[in-house]
Amino acid sequence: MSMISNIPTSSASPKVQKPDCRVPDRRFIDPRTPEGRMTLRYRGYRTEVILKELGLDPEDATRERRPRNELIAQLVAMKLSSAHVSNSPTCSVLSALSSSAIT
Repeated sequence: MSMISNIPTSSASPKVQKPDCRVPDRRFIDPRTPEGRMTLRYRGYRTEVILKELGLDPEDATRERRPRNELIAQLVAMKLSSAHVSNSPTCSVLSALSSSAIT
């Protein structure tokens, strides 16, 4: 017997299950929380304004590019920490996001 006989001869490839595209993989912003209100407010700002609020130069070509949502999360966390808002679970998540975006 040859080793070729051990290889399946079926031409049908195994089915690969596709992810369900109907369910978006997004977190919803709750406008009832301080974090949600700030996030929705900053979404209306131009990216240039968000960068200036973060103390970054929008014209700096050497600046690391980050997604707009990360910039907004970083700005919200910075504003909330400077306002001494209580440490809610959402606030700690935003703080973790912003600190991970810096490093």
